[in-house]
Amino acid sequence: MPNIVIPFIRCHSQVQWSVTHQTVKIYRFHGFICHPNGEKVPITSDNLLLRDCVLKNADFVEGIVVYAGFETKAMLNNNGPRYKRSKLERFMNRDIVWCIVILLVLCSVGAIGCAMWLRSYENRREVIFIPYEQENRYIPAVEGFIAFWTYIIILQVMIPLSLYVSIEIIKLGQVFHIHEDIELFDERSNRRLECRA
Repeated sequence: MPNIVIPFIRCHSQVQWSVTHQTVKIYRFHGFICHPNGEKVPITSDNLLLRDCVLKNADFVEGIVVYAGFETKAMLNNNGPRYKRSKLERFMNRDIVWCIVILLVLCSVGAIGCAMWLRSYENRREVIFIPYEQENRYIPAVEGFIAFWTYIIILQVMIPLSLYVSIEIIKLGQVFHIHEDIELFDERSNRRLECRA
């Protein structure tokens, strides 16, 4: 097929264009052409050629670039793949939040109780687990703060991080088995099934 070179002809016209702002809705487009005599001709999505469109059976086209670069409708709709969460993952995330709330409440109650219990002692030497050399630095509020972080370390097993790790390992195994399944092989395109999980 020979290369056909068509010269680009610039037109100098007094026509003004007005179109709506770019939007992700592909079939929504409104605007108008305002001629010098004041006549307004409406433009709709039927008059819009989207990116990568191919025209056939047309000798010539007169047009103007409306949206270019990252403002094209195709680029605005290209947000990349969405991460799909299963119902189990959504329930797990909600339960993990509740586990964290319960953990913080338990640790706060324990720390406040520890500070109140230590404050009830008049003689600080009666408290067994505080050394005598630290007696002048003994403050019940500081001991309660330390107790809070101690309870966090002790009770952190309430948050099942191993459950997340197990589910991710199971997903990897399922992706491997789906990818290697011969019954899911497409002979026409000579490709295996592609998992994007």
